[in-house]
Amino acid sequence: MFVWAETYETGIEEIDSIHRNILSEAGKLFNGSQLEKDLFVIDQIIDKLLYFSMQHRDHEIRIFREKNLPSTHEYENEFNKFINALKSYKIDIAEKLNDNISLDLLLFLKNWLICHLTVQTKALKPERN
Repeated sequence: MFVWAETYETGIEEIDSIHRNILSEAGKLFNGSQLEKDLFVIDQIIDKLLYFSMQHRDHEIRIFREKNLPSTHEYENEFNKFINALKSYKIDIAEKLNDNISLDLLLFLKNWLICHLTVQTKALKPERN
């Protein structure tokens, strides 16, 4: 479900590396849900996703600003929504509010990552003549 593809490449190795890490952690969550891992394991994976995502957001926003892209503010807002959603899932786990947390989280990650990797980061790709 969470496999790296060439179409996701931005041409900026540091960003592509973080994208791969985020996909790898999402893949661990998928594998964990398949094996019915406990909420502690899912919580640890969310922690890693938060770490990579916050690091990644800051780096990509810096590039957006350097390129003076008009969509910088919108992009930052979307990324913040993603991070806040991950934090919300952590709260749900801590309070055991959602029996289907791993499935809900997987669907959320899948939809967000596909949009992020195929649409939102297009502005980062170098222009080709």
